Amino acid sequence: MFMWTRTILTIPRTGPVLTVADVKSHLAIAHDEDDAYLATLIEVATGYIDGPHGIGVALSDQTYRTSLDGLPRTVLIPHHPVTEIVSIIVDGSSIDAATYDLDSDCSPAVLRTTGARGKTKTKITFKAGYADGACPADLLHAIRLIVGHLYANREAATVSALHDLPFGVQSILARHRVG
Repeated sequence: MFMWTRTILTIPRTGPVLTVADVKSHLAIAHDEDDAYLATLIEVATGYIDGPHGIGVALSDQTYRTSLDGLPRTVLIPHHPVTEIVSIIVDGSSIDAATYDLDSDCSPAVLRTTGARGKTKTKITFKAGYADGACPADLLHAIRLIVGHLYANREAATVSALHDLPFGVQSILARHRVG
């Protein structure tokens, strides 16, 4: 059995998936005093969803490199949507694109290989993410809801109230979770 050993982000998204103005409109905030804080909360909320440490969804174009301890016939790539395999390096040598096929309609995506199996030190570089403007509206709304929750509940717990993420957020994330 082959194991994932590490996935790293090599080329991050170019900017936030939501603007501060969008979130301020959602939260009905008319002042500018909290703009920097809201920008931070947008990044925090995005982290709940985006990439391998979120639910496995890439919210916008990004490039990842993942390492395996070998190359099996079938590799599940735990991200969505995977748009392209950039390269597969096995034992330091690039393998020919004709020896693999990506089925990106699946979640997680399925990479099928025909050559170089069983070797060690495999690195797969791939692109994942929704094109500009194509991110599902419910995922963007989940970010707004998470930002609103974090903005209103600035501490993890208080004497007067314990708050978890709103049910609507949990429902949205469950529908999109990869794997």
